[in-house]
Amino acid sequence: MSLSKVSINTLLKRFQRFVLERCRKGHLGERTRHLGLSSGGAGVSAEAAPLTRREVGARGEDLAVDFLKGLGYRILRRNFRCRQGEIDIIAQHGDYLVFVEVRTKRSSDFGTPEESVTFAKREKLVSLAKIYLQTLDVKPKAWRIDVVAVELTPGGEVSRLEHIENAVD
Repeated sequence: MSLSKVSINTLLKRFQRFVLERCRKGHLGERTRHLGLSSGGAGVSAEAAPLTRREVGARGEDLAVDFLKGLGYRILRRNFRCRQGEIDIIAQHGDYLVFVEVRTKRSSDFGTPEESVTFAKREKLVSLAKIYLQTLDVKPKAWRIDVVAVELTPGGEVSRLEHIENAVD
């Protein structure tokens, strides 16, 4: 096996790309927040990296779960998946089995989170709820579909969280 010569600049660039990618994916956590890698004089930190679409969705779901628990909901399941799609949260609230769709947005440039629940999405949620109900041995007395709308600031902080009960008929 032969060793090839690699310049120090090439190694530094590769290391910088590696660290940036790990920061974006959240693998390095707090230890990299103040890591100053030089790229034309600008320091790079995990805080500067914008949240990915998946991270925004996961953050919204976590916030919704905490919010619902605070309202007395018992979370039964998260991210129920089947061939037809996914239900974000399934919870128990009183006599109701509640299916919760969480919509999270970083800006309202293209409408609010709740406005993004289209007719087709509502139809799909009803279909998914019925599929889940078929998997149960004991059927609930009543069920409904709620929507939790979450708006985040560019930094990932909550600017608005709204819970809409029985949002889908």
